Amino acid sequence: MTAPASELQTAVVARLTADARLLKLLGSARIYDRAVRDAAYPYVVLAALRTTDWTTGTEPGAEHRLTFHVWSRAAGRHQAADIADALRAALADARPAMTGHRVISLQHEATELPPRNGELWQAVVRFRAVTEPAA
Repeated sequence: MTAPASELQTAVVARLTADARLLKLLGSARIYDRAVRDAAYPYVVLAALRTTDWTTGTEPGAEHRLTFHVWSRAAGRHQAADIADALRAALADARPAMTGHRVISLQHEATELPPRNGELWQAVVRFRAVTEPAA
């Protein structure tokens, strides 16, 4: 059986690359699960995925914290904010399809728009997911 974090990562990236609003804002499927050298802007990266045990007294489970970074070279932070909102809308309350596990909940936790970093605007979008083995 594949690890739940690996399955969740694959399912989430697949859901995002199928989201028409997000793709329109990005200009193409520039959604990565790793750092990409020389990526065209704007783009989204799954920057961190932390998994902890969420087993109850009777059921196995895992809690996942996903952190996405949105990167933009636009003149203002509006593009990064719009992409962050589309990311939130695409995943909040979603149940992306997994094979050996299932998503019990997937909730948006926070979006931050830190000060400009040189020529780049960034948005940090955080989610919390809980998964359990499929029956």
